[in-house]
Amino acid sequence: MICIKRYFLAIAALFCGLAANGQPEGFCDAVNAILRDAPNQFRNVHGGMKESNATASVFKSNIKVPGTLNSRFVSSMGLFYEGALFQSSDKEVITRGYDEYKEGLRHCLEAQGYHMTSVDNWVPQTHDFRKLIFTKNLPADADVKTMPGHVTMEVDYDKTRDLYTLSFYIFDH
Repeated sequence: MICIKRYFLAIAALFCGLAANGQPEGFCDAVNAILRDAPNQFRNVHGGMKESNATASVFKSNIKVPGTLNSRFVSSMGLFYEGALFQSSDKEVITRGYDEYKEGLRHCLEAQGYHMTSVDNWVPQTHDFRKLIFTKNLPADADVKTMPGHVTMEVDYDKTRDLYTLSFYIFDH
């Protein structure tokens, strides 16, 4: 019975364009492409400016991370990529997505020497979802200009719409 279940899951993943780790096909490659360009301030992967105000400038993303609903680069007290992975008002659904993307990012980034840590969320509705932080250990004399980017993943909650959003961020260093 377990073999049949695995077979059907594998077939479903194939038809849905999912990789073996449960992420959309090409997810890891796109995340890595953005990370590789982090020391270059994302010059090769961000596009033209979409909007700007006194606190931030928002740029188009020239790279599509499979599985994202929306993505952009933001310059606000530093430069970072922001990708919304999914939204739901159902906490169980967002929990499954959180767990799948957590493992997908871990699988993708640990192979490159990243390790995961986590911290509590301070919004009461998101206490069950720890903010994940993927970083590399660096020597004490590391040069800021060549530091690798780091990745975070978190769940936000919009109480006016009763909507959870799962997003990940890639910072330039």
